[in-house]
Amino acid sequence: MDAFISYSSANCAQVADIESYLEGKGLAVWRDRSEIQIGALLREELHDAISQSRSFILMWSEAASASRWVAAELISAVHLERFILTCVLDGTPLPAFLQHTVYLDFHKQASQQQELLDRLCRSVRGAPPQSRTMRPVLSVQSPELKSIYNQVAHIQLEELKLLGKWKVDEARELHEKLDPLLKIVEERWRFDPGVYNLAAYHRKNAYMVKYWEEIQGGQPPQDPLLSNAERLFFKALFLDPMDFNALNGIASIFILERELDAAQFFNERAIQLAQRIGISYDAGIDDSNTIARLKGNPPAQSGPR
Repeated sequence: MDAFISYSSANCAQVADIESYLEGKGLAVWRDRSEIQIGALLREELHDAISQSRSFILMWSEAASASRWVAAELISAVHLERFILTCVLDGTPLPAFLQHTVYLDFHKQASQQQELLDRLCRSVRGAPPQSRTMRPVLSVQSPELKSIYNQVAHIQLEELKLLGKWKVDEARELHEKLDPLLKIVEERWRFDPGVYNLAAYHRKNAYMVKYWEEIQGGQPPQDPLLSNAERLFFKALFLDPMDFNALNGIASIFILERELDAAQFFNERAIQLAQRIGISYDAGIDDSNTIARLKGNPPAQSGPR
């Protein structure tokens, strides 16, 4: 395929016109035509379509910025090293890691529609076989935040260890003790990417403490805690797509929702990135083993005991 189009169904009509134009110029384009996206979040068909396309066209809009499907496809495209071509459909700011890249503005330059379509067509034809370099947003943590960050992260790991031993009441008590500190941290350092991760894991852990027995019984219920956690993890990834903590955080959400193919993809990338900088990522390995068990496969890696 020449291009995979990622978009929100709210922009379906405009995207369909752009797709028709590209196909009329002889380009092979893949677009998910299920206007109401149901079933698996990043099912094998979608994953294969992204990996088998030379380029990835991001149709960005307010609706796209709120779409978990678009977010999952975009971060997947980055890690599959697809060349990303960005089209802006309204005034919604792009993900931070894309804000310094060239994009086609179908919003402000609407009167130049034909020229924009021609440029998009040429860009798809000329897309290189590899992705452009993605520059993460530079952020620096103060010594005070570093200390608190490590303290909170340690407590969050202790929560999970207690849950793993079925000490649910103790895990809940520890979680509740962490609540006041997290509120202070989220307010004091509300723009820090690491704080997005801490806040996301706190919400995900709140879900696990609340529904531990249902989760273990294979019946994890729906709850806004998970969608709020997912939003924060993607917020971190929109700053730095290579943030392995956020990648594995997304994987942990998908495990709870039984989106196992998507979970496996993001978990594997998280472990690879951690290992690349010399970190033995035990939390990621534990999640990898959980995914293997849920898929009916023997665990391939060993985590902490």
